[in-house]
Amino acid sequence: MLSERRSGLAESVWRAAFGIWLLLHFATLSPLGAFGMLAALLFAVGWRERGCAALLWWLAAAAAEPWRSDWIVLLLLATHVALPPAPYGSLSARGRVDPGGGWSMPNWILRLRFAALIAFGVYALFPGAAWVGPVAGLLALVVPERALGWAWLLLCAAAIWAASMPGEHGSREFLWLALAANFQPGWFPARAATALEWVFYDGTCALCHGVVRFLLAEDAKGEAFRFAPLDSDALRAAIPEAERRALPDSFVVRTADGRTLLRSDAVLHVLGRLGGWWRLAAEVGRFIPRPLRDFAYSCVAAVRKRVFGTKTEACPLLPKHLRGRFG
Repeated sequence: MLSERRSGLAESVWRAAFGIWLLLHFATLSPLGAFGMLAALLFAVGWRERGCAALLWWLAAAAAEPWRSDWIVLLLLATHVALPPAPYGSLSARGRVDPGGGWSMPNWILRLRFAALIAFGVYALFPGAAWVGPVAGLLALVVPERALGWAWLLLCAAAIWAASMPGEHGSREFLWLALAANFQPGWFPARAATALEWVFYDGTCALCHGVVRFLLAEDAKGEAFRFAPLDSDALRAAIPEAERRALPDSFVVRTADGRTLLRSDAVLHVLGRLGGWWRLAAEVGRFIPRPLRDFAYSCVAAVRKRVFGTKTEACPLLPKHLRGRFG
């Protein structure tokens, strides 16, 4: 299902980018511009994002051209109003006991966005055949999921080709906006493992607690990791004493095949197991020489408690259904 491919954080990243785009565009409008800029800023950070989306929809619909002709913006805002509230990464979700909050993207919204993208894309790139756009959009509601990914890639290629052609095509900017809205992180699958892997962390470090909460939200089904503090029986059972003496006091990963990963190698491995944008970032990060990666890691680790504070409890405050993922 497409909805399994869009996490709360992925939606929050998209919402922040969309909100900044809206803020810049409302800055050019008057007299609605000031209200639109404030609503767009609150929308970007995720403060009551559904209410802000509804206000932005009304302001955009009431604005002068070219907003009325670019209905794709109105549709993106309308579908955001229909989303579940407070995805992970939004200001509304800050401090929530359950990091993910059970948030999931409804599949019908993704299907509708894809249909709009394809219809709008055909119209934007080939305005002489405008009737083809609605037909293609209707087909997108029923075609197999795999075909939607190929359609997205073809539209990207067509948009790049159109950008090199002379002429004025004001709708192309909105096509790129629609393409960004429909990018699915799940097109970059997670690195597979034969079993759950252990993530050991500094139980007194607030930053480490935040990392654990991030991993719990992104690995919502619990298919990748289990967690335990560094000073735990789980670590002593998983890692031989000779190896334990050389462990850093921040973050350690024990893989399913028995390797102990430290510092930047541990971070990149974890990101690769999450899949999506995180795996893409991990693959890019592997091109950076390990000494440079480890130096950056050590700089953060050295100041993490002064900057982010400390915790008295070794495990983050979590709901009952997540506590079983800790050793």
